[in-house]
Amino acid sequence: MASYLVCALTSMSVCAALPCNDYDRAVAVAIALKRDLVIYFRKGSEMDWIFQHPEVLRRLRHCVFLCLDCDYSYDGGKLLNHPAFRQMQ
Repeated sequence: MASYLVCALTSMSVCAALPCNDYDRAVAVAIALKRDLVIYFRKGSEMDWIFQHPEVLRRLRHCVFLCLDCDYSYDGGKLLNHPAFRQMQ
């Protein structure tokens, strides 16, 4: 499955899904829009259903959302192994 980036376009829950598998790009978009970056580290599709739930979509509408595989590589290693994500281990 391709990774994707979701950015809220309006105050309503209208979102656009843009192809994205670039952590740096997602960070840049979040900074430019002054929004929180939410990363979903995806391992299989068993949790994808949660992003169809209206309440979840409502809560994410003001965030930049990035979906990455758990083994996404960044700066020569797995992004999940970066110190910023240490608490998630």
